[in-house]
Amino acid sequence: MTLSWDDATANVFQEVTATITTSGSDARAIYVDWGDGQDPDGNFTHDKRYANYQWITSTEATGSFTAKHTYTATGTFYPVVQVINSDGLASKYYANGSASGVPKPNVGDSIITGNTVSDTAATAIMRTQNKQVKSGIDNSIFDEQGARELYISTPPLATNTQLSYVNDITVTVEGIVEYSMQKTDGSAESTGVAGAGRRLVKKTKTVTHAFGPGYSEVSAGDGGRWKKVLKVTWTNPKLAANHTDYTRNEAYNLVKVFFLVLGDDSNYYPVTYVSAGMPIKRADDPQRYITMDFTQSRAAASNVALSKYRYDNGKTWLSPVFQWSVTGADAANPWYFTDDTMITDTTKRVSYTYMTNPIGFDGDSDPDKTAWGTGTTALDWNIDASDNQINRTNQFLIDEYGCFFPQYRFTRLSVQPSSSSTLTGTSMSSLSGNRAAVLRVTPAGLSTMNVATSGAFTKLDVAPVASGNYSADYSVASFQNGSSYPVSLSGVNTQTWRSQIDSTTRVENEYLICLFDNKTNKIGFNINPYASDLISTALSGSAPSNPVTITVSYLKVEHPDTPKQLMYWQELETVDTTKIDWEIRNTTSGAYFTNECALTKSGYISFDMPQDWRAVSLDDMVGGYNQADTSEGLFLKDASTINLSAGNTGSQDIVITGTASQGGTITDYGKYIKITSLTGADTDGGAIKSSLVGSADDVGSFRYAAICVNSGTSGPNHTDHKMGWVASGAANGVKSDLTEVYIHYGEEEPGQYAFDQFSSTAATQWVLRKVNIYDVFNGVSKVEEQSGTGGKLPPVDAYGAGVPFPNSYVIKGSPTTTSGTLASGMVDNWSRGGNYANATNRGRKFCLKIDISGNFNQANHNIENIFDASEGFVNTIVEIDDSAYNLNSIPLTASVGVGRASNLYTAITRKGKVFIAQTGVPIQTIGFSSVALGDENNSSAFSLNGPGSTYGYLHKIRKLQANGKRVYWDEIQKDGTFVRFWGVISDIDESAELGGPRRVVNYSFNLVVEEIALLENDGKLMTDIFPLGGVINDKTYT
Repeated sequence: MTLSWDDATANVFQEVTATITTSGSDARAIYVDWGDGQDPDGNFTHDKRYANYQWITSTEATGSFTAKHTYTATGTFYPVVQVINSDGLASKYYANGSASGVPKPNVGDSIITGNTVSDTAATAIMRTQNKQVKSGIDNSIFDEQGARELYISTPPLATNTQLSYVNDITVTVEGIVEYSMQKTDGSAESTGVAGAGRRLVKKTKTVTHAFGPGYSEVSAGDGGRWKKVLKVTWTNPKLAANHTDYTRNEAYNLVKVFFLVLGDDSNYYPVTYVSAGMPIKRADDPQRYITMDFTQSRAAASNVALSKYRYDNGKTWLSPVFQWSVTGADAANPWYFTDDTMITDTTKRVSYTYMTNPIGFDGDSDPDKTAWGTGTTALDWNIDASDNQINRTNQFLIDEYGCFFPQYRFTRLSVQPSSSSTLTGTSMSSLSGNRAAVLRVTPAGLSTMNVATSGAFTKLDVAPVASGNYSADYSVASFQNGSSYPVSLSGVNTQTWRSQIDSTTRVENEYLICLFDNKTNKIGFNINPYASDLISTALSGSAPSNPVTITVSYLKVEHPDTPKQLMYWQELETVDTTKIDWEIRNTTSGAYFTNECALTKSGYISFDMPQDWRAVSLDDMVGGYNQADTSEGLFLKDASTINLSAGNTGSQDIVITGTASQGGTITDYGKYIKITSLTGADTDGGAIKSSLVGSADDVGSFRYAAICVNSGTSGPNHTDHKMGWVASGAANGVKSDLTEVYIHYGEEEPGQYAFDQFSSTAATQWVLRKVNIYDVFNGVSKVEEQSGTGGKLPPVDAYGAGVPFPNSYVIKGSPTTTSGTLASGMVDNWSRGGNYANATNRGRKFCLKIDISGNFNQANHNIENIFDASEGFVNTIVEIDDSAYNLNSIPLTASVGVGRASNLYTAITRKGKVFIAQTGVPIQTIGFSSVALGDENNSSAFSLNGPGSTYGYLHKIRKLQANGKRVYWDEIQKDGTFVRFWGVISDIDESAELGGPRRVVNYSFNLVVEEIALLENDGKLMTDIFPLGGVINDKTYT
């Protein structure tokens, strides 16, 4: 007998078919052991106890059987076959001579061939122990770059006066210090390269009221350098005197004490920070680190293990160590992480702290545009320093309570199975599953361009960068890591645009278009923190100048793949975690305003998945696909390719024949012709079939292109394959009963004679093509303002004797480069003729649009990455600043009530002996009471009852409760010490007395206590922070 395969070199999980032919035609059943059964030790075997076999029977005698099987393991597998004939007699077991352990009696036969099965792409699954993590201590720079000095500094968030209210800052650092065994003078030999010792040390540093500028070193002593920071403490996080001075207490909300190290690149990097509201941090606190878990990842083949793991820890290039990078820069091929972040362990611990752009907005050339400066440059600690601090202040995104907004980190994973010997092998898990192609689009018609320049209004790729055209393809850059690969927002919306007819200023905004192979409802953005001028202005109580806001839309398609196809952007309701907001009081209008700024930090934008979201291509927007060859898209296919006799028209085209005559001239638009006496397969009774186009209003104006494919009997020269718009000025381009078509051509090219020579010309033939590309790329004109036209507007690409209409519309034509231009990005990513299309998707993508309003006052603020954040190899981590708001900055005019209790276990024996054991402390609350005063009828009531007033304090309490913000309160004891309570305000009760506009509003609120600490009278910590009633060090256990 023989056994042959439809595919003898299959992949795992690919169904293969084996055809088994017997020597005669009397077989009724066959037994097939596929060879991939496994014994208890995991070895492949033909032992019938463990064989993976099947019986195939036939109701009639036959000489041929077909069997299907799916292999889940890799290797070469040799089936074993046995035949049962019509008499019930069984043959020997037939197998290839290379098969082992075949049951007896058997026959080795080379005609029974094997199947060599290969592995396919592994599946990477990123999981984390915590999805929310408190900002902690990031020691990773020590792990990679070795021991180094440690410095403290503060970001410029408080004024010089506010900083003067704060005590001299005393910090304590506990950690591992590395000492050189050669020298201790700080020279090169003191780095410990040639041998070093290590000790656990505890060092204290006090910074005086000078408060910078610059950096204050926390010396490790004796020539040592810090190798690991284990714990940091702001030891005096309370006023030493004037304990009830509300203004001085408020100043503590704005002070963050950062601990920095100088990297090998001479840039400063944060290790951690503390605040008065969270003065202690430990590296081993389980709430302050995550564990990336790769154990749910799997190779495709069941007999293959994973050997290597490559990860993105979510820090992009803001950390100088363990930076991820990807292979190649070709969007057509799969992307993989390189060995820069490769490990063989299945878990990795990661800690985060607040990070900023280490090289600033000018690549280290201007220290005042960096968060921490460079080298020994001394930077100010106060926001009102003599040199402008706006670029620094707005990199520290604090909220109204002095707490950093949540920072989002995206951890990602790529795995390599043992079956792959190379980093880019076919069994590697790819990062390209739903890679985003990203296009930045600047609308046409820039005021810097001459209105008569060809393409100034009709092409997105005519105006140069120098004129403010920042259109570009960032499909490759958005998937790479490093300061050299931004999705640039430089200069966004700083341009001005003008209208085409009257040259007045028109309002436009730039936008991003993101293209995906598959649907998603969660888009991840890596963005370096920056909020234009929102933070700096909000701290002074004023509104930002022109903050960035965004709207997200998906491309909706109605009547798809038909001549009346309609495309438009449908706005989505989104959750935008890249956005921050501050409440600003406008004393002029007497109102509170929430001022927002989007694209300020890493985060995601999520939305409900649209059910009617369809994938489309550029070809779909300009006529579809060639009906004679559906693999050929029409975008950039010039009109000369239309051949009616051969069926070479677009899948959405309408073909009509009629008599062409001059229709007249319309002010501001120019000339048009009209086509009457309509005939053809797409007409009925002398009118275009309404089933194809709907009503005249559906046809509208400038929605359809009319391409002349036959200029008729004695027609004019240069007319065939030219295009006009179906329009009559701003009016519909067809008669109400669809019996006439009006084709706008504006004005002929000087010296040429085409459309204006039609004069009752019979038998002209036209292709009417629905054009949706202008509904997708907004801010592009469909008509030119050419020199010599006298204000009349010919269609896009109308000029050029003998040149057929190129069907390129918004771009100049086929791009000559793939260097990241908008045109190359459009064609390569979004059309059938592109480099990245295939027969399956035909260039079709799911499209999102991000409209950007406003601008950043710093030219070089960019998006670093854009990707699908819903994929299994991506995990979203939110880093929380658990600094608490200082309630001591709010006057409380009435009582404060503190209760204490214990949870007791009680039992009594049969003989009456009583046992009492304290098992902890129940959740406790503190009650506060106060009043809000003011004259409601006063014409200046709003300005008089703002921050610093009794009503202003009530307003603050309301917001603290509504937003669930952590707060702390220092309760003084009779011995002069303090108990500090941390917690959350759970509820507020308000009651207004009778008495007219000056009535008193009494209010009370409760604070649910989470943690406590004890402080000395001079503001120094006496104890660690520990949970109320719990074991002091209990939270250090996982």
